[in-house]
Amino acid sequence: MAATKSKKSAPSAQDLISAYMHAQLDGSKPCTNVYQFCQIAGCSEADFYAQFSDLAHLKSSIWEAFMGQASDLVAQSSDFQQAPAQEKALSLLFTLFEVMTANRTYILHSAEAFKSDLASWGDLKGFRTQYKAWAKEHLSRTQQGPKAIAQLQSAGTEEAFWIQFMLLFQYWVKDRSKGFEKTDILIEKSTATFFELFMDRPNSNLFDLGKYLIKDFIAH
Repeated sequence: MAATKSKKSAPSAQDLISAYMHAQLDGSKPCTNVYQFCQIAGCSEADFYAQFSDLAHLKSSIWEAFMGQASDLVAQSSDFQQAPAQEKALSLLFTLFEVMTANRTYILHSAEAFKSDLASWGDLKGFRTQYKAWAKEHLSRTQQGPKAIAQLQSAGTEEAFWIQFMLLFQYWVKDRSKGFEKTDILIEKSTATFFELFMDRPNSNLFDLGKYLIKDFIAH
């Protein structure tokens, strides 16, 4: 009996993400539409649309995968659930920037057109939703008073945590220190300041952060 030819399995979402990131970094293979990408990836358009609605959806999913990887890693720690909120925030940020550093070439390449205004980068839309949802779950305080006021306070904390990330992201993009050690310092100082301003722990962290940023600015 003649052997039957095995049917090629359809690519997973991760397969397509990996193929797209590789293609973007290979200057000889630009991807401007789904057809071109499928030719490069060796899949059908039907395979692509089984996972993503368009290239914008795929690009957004790359950042969502970064966040998913980071949040999964920090959650694996045996003492994560019992850790104070500030330690949880630091764990997420350090882990997230490690994931980003592992993909720095892709990030810098794809963000080139948005360097002056990363907040408007459409690729971050789904990531922003995930990031703020993580903050709501792990950083929300026990609020006092009417429910509506508590909800407003929680939303403000989530948005502030997002703004902190965007400031760190823009700093990291320009950071030329070995091992991005200056970004690590800024993560620590900005997180301490975040908790001082939004988590009711007044101390000298705001002044300390200001001194660090001024010193670093003068050094450049």
